Amino acid sequence: WTLGRKIDFQYEISKMFDLGQLALQIRVNGGMIEDINVFSDFMDPNIAEGIAAGLTGLRHDKHQVYDALKKISAGSRSGVYGEAGEAVMEEIFSWIAEAV
Repeated sequence: WTLGRKIDFQYEISKMFDLGQLALQIRVNGGMIEDINVFSDFMDPNIAEGIAAGLTGLRHDKHQVYDALKKISAGSRSGVYGEAGEAVMEEIFSWIAEAV
């Protein structure tokens, strides 16, 4: 089970990656991402926090979402994952942008 705050959401997406499971619950209002919960079992909690912070308040548009995700701090995108981490993060960002 997962602990965290509850939101009323319209979209829920989930996928297993090399780093672990990632799930997003997204509330959209007037074409804007009003709130988002990100759940993961990744070893780096900054990834989930960065995704949530980076997407809240954006227009619900795959190009804006992808551009925002690319701006997540380099510290969350490298660290213990090294070069392989960059490829995995690119896979995650592309999946989220297409799924929303």
